[in-house]
Amino acid sequence: MYDYGILKNLIRYGRLQPPAFDVSSIPNSLPLWMAYGGNDSLADVTDVQHTLKELKSQPEVLFLEEYGHIDFL
Repeated sequence: MYDYGILKNLIRYGRLQPPAFDVSSIPNSLPLWMAYGGNDSLADVTDVQHTLKELKSQPEVLFLEEYGHIDFL
């Protein structure tokens, strides 16, 4: 979930940190494509690997070592 900051998180979620998004609720039938890069500071390799393990299905994945998060735009 989105992190609005401590005060807004308290108002919106009733807690300091936003709750985790349950990726296991994404159905197997939904086609997924994920891309990330070696210089990606928002979706680093460890986080992407963790997310891939939690998904029910295996999406198409593109990894480009020299890319950062915004480079895909």
